[in-house]
Amino acid sequence: MTWLARDDHDAKLVAIKVRNPEHHSTLSLEEDSERLLPRDLMNSVLNIGTSSSSVPTVRARAPRDHFLAADPDGLHSCLVYEPAGLSVYTVLSDTGRRLRADLARKVARQTAETLADMHRRGWVHGDLTTGNILFRLDPQVQDWSDRDIFAYFGDPYVYGPPERQFVDCIDTYKLLDSYFLQEDIILADFKHSFKVRRPLPPGHPLCTLTHYMSPELRFDGRIGMPSDIWALACVIFEVRTGSPLFDECSGEEGAWKSVVRILGEPPEAWKGPEDWSLRSTNVPMGSSCMRSARRI
Repeated sequence: MTWLARDDHDAKLVAIKVRNPEHHSTLSLEEDSERLLPRDLMNSVLNIGTSSSSVPTVRARAPRDHFLAADPDGLHSCLVYEPAGLSVYTVLSDTGRRLRADLARKVARQTAETLADMHRRGWVHGDLTTGNILFRLDPQVQDWSDRDIFAYFGDPYVYGPPERQFVDCIDTYKLLDSYFLQEDIILADFKHSFKVRRPLPPGHPLCTLTHYMSPELRFDGRIGMPSDIWALACVIFEVRTGSPLFDECSGEEGAWKSVVRILGEPPEAWKGPEDWSLRSTNVPMGSSCMRSARRI
């Protein structure tokens, strides 16, 4: 869960990502990839760019601070970020239309360059999707007052009994037609990222969405740079056309059937009895729900 808040030190708006207690109890700060990966990329860029007159852009969302917070559910680790805009997925799904061609190329290039930087530093993202590619916000948004926020998004909707009240989410849809969204992306959500020299242990839960999942990940449970590149290809197709390359609505089986329909039969080692029917299955390219009406 992410909250919009204000930093008492400089009065700027921040986004606070509050993670569940289980995450804090199973991971030390020294092993936290959401903190380590952006810092590693930043150090790499600064080392490379020392002789340059301009500072290179780091497109990995880096926390500016972190702290622990306790509530009745347990102890939560919290990461503090600069506020970001909508994800590419949200822009595509909420508008029902493609990005401009030049913007789609820009997003694809920036995403590929950021992933290449990660791989050069020995990092695997592990969960690359259009939902984890965010548009930057204009820096002036960080200086908004509370009155500015309420004027733009409306008053917060609070519900529930006084002893346990809930606050509804901000209507971020209002940002879609806003000049506050920049044509520049940042890659986010590194909680499933890891160093190649420290691979995930056997049995580690894999959280890749099925329609971004590479064959070796699906059948052998192997996740690494090749599976990142497979996911990147799926992202680039989706960014350019506005629809996923493989079926996103029919679960793992539906996604795999659409892979076979588009790319052909898998190797015999990956073909079990349940896959035999795929030879005659006719699955259309792209999503069959949610975004099926989008112009391709």
